[in-house]
Amino acid sequence: MRVLAVTEDLPYPPDSGWKLRTWNLLSRLVGEHDITVVCHADPAEAEVVEVLRERGFRVAPVWRRRRVKAGPRFYASLLWNLADRRPYLVSAHCSSALRNRIAKLLTSGRFDVVHCDWTPLVANVPCAARARTVVTAHNVETEIWKRYLSIERNPVRASYISRQLRKLVAFEGQALRLAGLVVAVSSRDAELIRSWFGCEGVQVVCNGVDLDYFRRVSDSERDGKLLYVGSMDTIANADAARWVVSEVLPLVARRHPQVSLEIVGRSPTVAVRRLTRHGPVRVTGSVADVRPYYGATQVVVVPLRIGGGTRLKILEAWAMGKAVVSTSLGCEGLGACHGRNLLIADDASTFAEAIVKLLEDPVARRALGEAGRQTVAAHYDWDVIAPRLAEAWEEVALKAGPTCRVL
Repeated sequence: MRVLAVTEDLPYPPDSGWKLRTWNLLSRLVGEHDITVVCHADPAEAEVVEVLRERGFRVAPVWRRRRVKAGPRFYASLLWNLADRRPYLVSAHCSSALRNRIAKLLTSGRFDVVHCDWTPLVANVPCAARARTVVTAHNVETEIWKRYLSIERNPVRASYISRQLRKLVAFEGQALRLAGLVVAVSSRDAELIRSWFGCEGVQVVCNGVDLDYFRRVSDSERDGKLLYVGSMDTIANADAARWVVSEVLPLVARRHPQVSLEIVGRSPTVAVRRLTRHGPVRVTGSVADVRPYYGATQVVVVPLRIGGGTRLKILEAWAMGKAVVSTSLGCEGLGACHGRNLLIADDASTFAEAIVKLLEDPVARRALGEAGRQTVAAHYDWDVIAPRLAEAWEEVALKAGPTCRVL
């Protein structure tokens, strides 16, 4: 099949959650399908375009400087969005240049299906092409923003989030209902999409992990070492990092003064970087290879209080045989079972107690890690998951009829 893949950015290198998913799926399918990637791309990423082409992709970049989520221009764009009927999450990823490029590709090419890799990107796809579009819902965005609102204590920010939420509910529902098929990352998300938005065509293509890349390493754990992994420019991950440092770590330190936390992930905000002021905390920013950080840690923490979808960070930790402590929200949508393949705790004291238990009991640590490894081997191997996305493409292409110009 010929597939037009509309992505948020260039999906390589796979250094964030969505890129890990998108790259691991599309790179496994490009050998069997003709895939054209169209997206906004920073001019500094010209070499990445060539890498994608060498891997077999066609690439149609729309050059645009990467948006910075800080400074006067960023906050001005948030204010301007108050007059926009679309939520900022959508308007920030739209442009006339991208819409025109997609329309031109669809008019001139004979694409069987449009793969829209994130719900907000649907705004760039011509309405006439929606019935032939497979939309990946990495999260149920409405649920995430409801959670943002539930924990926001600043009245000004809460008012802004409430406005964004109202616009997002309308956009997300329409975008998913008009799609040829919606791909959810978990059964839980699929059920939410069906019940909240009245979508019938929803399939699950879960997240996965590369079991050849993430392997158990020889024992290199450091006493008291904790690890949190995630893109640190997102509200959810920044909130989780702040919570675990300010509320959980001091409780653990009472029992284990040698405890330390490493926060690994791209683009940490100023607030995240400032967490190093709170005792033994290290913020690395982007790293070339996250595996040594997993290898050195005794316990991986996933202290999320906001979010949706499923957590690639847990799948990676499990694949490397690491013990995990997570909030209920942090592990939702996965085959997680408290006491079998991880520990679940939702308040600071029980979260800290779970960490202490694992620091003091190496047998329990190893047992949880081994159970996690077995879980991903049975259910979350990308090589098994990728063909399910191709099946979704084929279903939409067949439903839409013989291959023809979409516009």
